[in-house]
Amino acid sequence: MAKDSNTKEDLLAHAHREVDGLEEEDREQLERWLHALDLDDLYVELARQALGAGALGEDASGNGRQLFERLLPRIRGPLCGNAALRALVDDDKADGIALAAIVASLVAGVIGAAVNAFLVGALVVRLGLRKLCAEAWKD
Repeated sequence: MAKDSNTKEDLLAHAHREVDGLEEEDREQLERWLHALDLDDLYVELARQALGAGALGEDASGNGRQLFERLLPRIRGPLCGNAALRALVDDDKADGIALAAIVASLVAGVIGAAVNAFLVGALVVRLGLRKLCAEAWKD
């Protein structure tokens, strides 16, 4: 997906195609990440995916949070620099699943294969795109 070549409508249509193409089990997992689990559980899942279950350590949530914080510099550019995404967020018309799918497609190439891009998308949506991009979107 090109950085700024899409309108907010294009992004939303792409997101719906992505979500419609998910297997039922994957869609249910995304729903859980967005609505059923607390942030600590999401950080544990991130750590488990990135490090493996045997390397979680005593503070799995803290490890996951640190991993996410290390991803932030790489994902802020594709997210906060996307004018169509900003317009979509400003309109408040996209649901969490659609936003998570958009985030996943924008960051998949920069986060690496060890971590599910939809998990990162769910974390970003839960934490808030406005908060994540506050500096870039401050005007």
